[in-house]
Amino acid sequence: MFMLYGPNSQPLSGGTGLPIWYVVWSAYSARLLTDAPGGQVAVEVKLEAYERYNEALDEEASKLLLMQDEGAPDKNYYINEHGRMQVNAPWYGPEYHRMCVEVDWDDIELS
Repeated sequence: MFMLYGPNSQPLSGGTGLPIWYVVWSAYSARLLTDAPGGQVAVEVKLEAYERYNEALDEEASKLLLMQDEGAPDKNYYINEHGRMQVNAPWYGPEYHRMCVEVDWDDIELS
């Protein structure tokens, strides 16, 4: 089972509508299974990759207006009680797309 939509998965702007992203995410999931060396069938993201991604996500999000005092993050639907964006990915469409199509096999554990 792959989770295709969740926190920080919807691109902020700069691209197509959400249904196209379902196709991009599904293709990535399929690529993990079909291109995995040795016929592996289980996929896990390594903890280091998860932590690196979240650091990059927080760094990029910190540049957005909605995270600044002027954007009223304490009253903003998009910011959760921990001060983090909860819906959108902070990257523009083309950069986020690149992240969603290039598998970094060093960040994945297969079994």
